[in-house]
Amino acid sequence: MRKSFAGITPDRLVKQKELLEKYFSATMVYCFEEIESYQRQRLIKKRVAFILLNRQMFIPTLLLDLKEFGAGPTIKKETLGAMSQLLVLYHLQKESIENIPLGKITKMLPVSAMSISRAISELVTSGICKLEGTKTKVIHFLYEKKELWAVSLPLLNSPVKRKIYFDDLPESLPLMISGEAALEHYSNLSSGGDKRYAISVTQYHVLKKLDTTPEINLHDGEFNIEIWNYDPGILSNSGIVDPLSLYLSLKDDEDERIQMSLDEMIGNIKW
Repeated sequence: MRKSFAGITPDRLVKQKELLEKYFSATMVYCFEEIESYQRQRLIKKRVAFILLNRQMFIPTLLLDLKEFGAGPTIKKETLGAMSQLLVLYHLQKESIENIPLGKITKMLPVSAMSISRAISELVTSGICKLEGTKTKVIHFLYEKKELWAVSLPLLNSPVKRKIYFDDLPESLPLMISGEAALEHYSNLSSGGDKRYAISVTQYHVLKKLDTTPEINLHDGEFNIEIWNYDPGILSNSGIVDPLSLYLSLKDDEDERIQMSLDEMIGNIKW
């Protein structure tokens, strides 16, 4: 039994599992005292059997998938919309939106009041937060920040809506560094000259209308431009996309270097 997931990767566990199962001719099940929600999701995706004491049991060969018994409120919705996700990530990284009147939240983010209202309703429905107050409504999250990230993670999506490519970078466009180059900033990864940038859907529509825009390629090019469902600039002031959105954009990458660096990045966050 391991006390935690620290210092290992799902790919390494898969290799160990295959060797041990071949040697003992039996199903290998890992047992943990502690493991984050996002790490569990990666083990499940790779069909690695595990038991999290008093929390969860996943043994696919026996058709067992018992989840989160006694773990508190159950989140009902499968995934969050882009605006709801943006609110959660904003609260976790930029500025708390807890106990702030909803009208003031609309002044904190460049988003319409109606979009904010719908997003908060979705968060309440999902079991992440609740609304308090009578005349003046304020939002109250049901979890502290580190736990909120872990609980919300299964509901969060990659912000990348689509990708396009250029041989030359467009001029006068607020590009934010993304991909491996951004991960290099937050971890010890060597990006190898990755040239990936992020823009919002709105910025993409503006880009298409400019006469000075280079030819857009759909399959390959010198520069990879990710079109995000929300403006990456809202969550970062550094010219580099925020770490939590970056994690969501890369979490399904099968490169073990990427996965180890993502774990390092998340581990370095001061919640």
